[in-house]
Amino acid sequence: TLGNVGIAMSPSVSAIVLCRFLNGAFAASVPVAQAAATELVTPAQAPAALARVAASSQMAVVVGPSCAAVLMTAIGSLGVPPALRLRGVFLVASAFAAGVLGVLARSFD
Repeated sequence: TLGNVGIAMSPSVSAIVLCRFLNGAFAASVPVAQAAATELVTPAQAPAALARVAASSQMAVVVGPSCAAVLMTAIGSLGVPPALRLRGVFLVASAFAAGVLGVLARSFD
C-alpha cells in the first residue's frame, strides 16, 4: 500500500524503481500469509485456506493489468491529464489495499 503511494507520488524514475522494489520485497511474503492462514483455521480447513492464499496471489497477477487498463480509461474520462492517470491507478490500488487490510483487521476482533 505504501509502495503504491510512493509510486504515485514519485518525482523520478529511480524513485519509481525503488518503490517497485519495495513492493516486490513485500509481495514475497506469500509464505507468511500461508503460515498465518493455516494457524487461523482448523486442520480440516487448512487446504482450503492455502488454496485461497495461492489463488489470490495468482489472481492479482492475472487480473491486475486488466483492472489497471480499465481504471486508466475511467480516470481519463474524468478529465485527468494522461501524464497523471497512472498515478491515479496506483492511488486507487493503495486505497483498495488499505480497505482490504481494514476488513481483515476487523474480522479478527
